[in-house]
Amino acid sequence: LHAENNNDDTKGTILILGGDFVIRAGDDGIHANTSITIDSGDFDIQAGEGIESTYVLLNGGSIQIQSWDDGINAANKSSAYRPTVEITGGEITIVMGAGDTDGIDSNGTYTQSGGIVITRGPNSTMSAALDTDGTAQITGGTIIILGALGERGITHSSVSTYTLSLHSSGSHTIKINGTSYKFTNSYSYSKTTCYSSVKVSA
Repeated sequence: LHAENNNDDTKGTILILGGDFVIRAGDDGIHANTSITIDSGDFDIQAGEGIESTYVLLNGGSIQIQSWDDGINAANKSSAYRPTVEITGGEITIVMGAGDTDGIDSNGTYTQSGGIVITRGPNSTMSAALDTDGTAQITGGTIIILGALGERGITHSSVSTYTLSLHSSGSHTIKINGTSYKFTNSYSYSKTTCYSSVKVSA
């Protein structure tokens, strides 16, 4: 899915209100120069980069990304926005390949006020599960980071820090606000970092 205007970098937007998507791409799975907004839907994305735009807003849906570049990338594509990844809802799971890649990479900021995010770095120490050039702020929802954080780290308010060990290879089961979630790591990662506004246990 691609939206771009070569003559005007303030144009090129994608709005998805629902549906079922299976996306296989050698480059970007979902790309828009200016903004991508996802309100709902089921997404199975295997691509070089899963979702890329200047402003990425995820309000809901179930989003599974397997990527060998960046899983979600807020890049400097448009002068209309400062690069931002904003998550207010949904369930997002990101699996990365090996190499100089990030699970979530924002050339600006990352903000999360809701939703459930499980993001992994690559199977190496070259990059991070969550990396920003600006701030990363968590005020709600749940984020589980398997692997390294970017150099700027995370600021958080109204959320708790949970000590978990989910970064080994193999199957894991966690409870988030009483609901069980299962996932499998193909590789071992360096550590687990978890922030959540609801109870999380393993």
